[in-house]
Amino acid sequence: MLVKFKQMDYMSSKILENICYIYLATDSLVPEAVNKCTEYIVNNHQNVIGFNAEKILYLCYYLAYYPINADKFLGVVIDTIIRDQERLSGLVFLQSALALCFFNKLPSSFIKQIFTVEFMDKLDAELASCYSRETYPQRVRNCLMQLNRAVCLEYPEYNVPWFHKKYVDEIERKYMIPESEIQFPLRIKDYLTEVAGNAGGVEDNVITPYGYHIDFVVSLDRNDQVVNSRSEDVNRRIAILLLRPYCYTRFYSHPKGKYQHKKRHLEMLGYEVSMVKFTEWINLLYAEERLEFLSDLIWPKKVENCTGNSRATKR
Repeated sequence: MLVKFKQMDYMSSKILENICYIYLATDSLVPEAVNKCTEYIVNNHQNVIGFNAEKILYLCYYLAYYPINADKFLGVVIDTIIRDQERLSGLVFLQSALALCFFNKLPSSFIKQIFTVEFMDKLDAELASCYSRETYPQRVRNCLMQLNRAVCLEYPEYNVPWFHKKYVDEIERKYMIPESEIQFPLRIKDYLTEVAGNAGGVEDNVITPYGYHIDFVVSLDRNDQVVNSRSEDVNRRIAILLLRPYCYTRFYSHPKGKYQHKKRHLEMLGYEVSMVKFTEWINLLYAEERLEFLSDLIWPKKVENCTGNSRATKR
């Protein structure tokens, strides 16, 4: 059923809504079907409401998919959302801004409108009378936090303050699970320390400015030798992110938008980022394989000239 959508010759707003709902619920990416939805928005923009335009925009962000007609599609979506913004909920408007930020298309007018006392008061009033007080306020707050972080990093010229530090600290304390408590003990830090030869150069559960969590960070000097993370000789920091299966799209598999956005932001913060499939790690049976795998993450130049190594081509 999920794949059959790409074979449809007919498209409507109702079908578009169904596709968005199903693909979001199942993390499924079928490019042909998503392209049909974006083409429908472009060709029928005068009759499409902002609510539906945001749905397909957010789907593209969620699945980290750049449609074939991206520039035209994003331009139409921006115009449609501006036209209908008075009828959109706060969450829909925030999600559209976050998605546009991911695609580097966020209009300055959105930033100036959202980060104002008036808009925050409007959000508060909406949350006070929302339909689902158990989930909706949390969704709004989390989306606002992500947008606040993205604007601080990607649009510093607007001087938007970071006002979610307390919120992300609370989230970390509530949800962060130590490696020792994971169902399948990974012992990754033990292997990393063995590869690095310097326990002080390997950190785990690192929290960055703006509240990003990094599984492991390895610090290197100018000679690519591992050094203590607090040393003045640190020249590069390698951030290693363990991505569980739910971090990837289905059918056409790659990290979802949230994780690709995180990678971009960590690079802005000065990290070199390696994204590791959780399943790829646990499928390594022998210690030698695991040590070699981690060594390739820290010193990728060692594998750049090795033809046939899939990890070399991915980085």
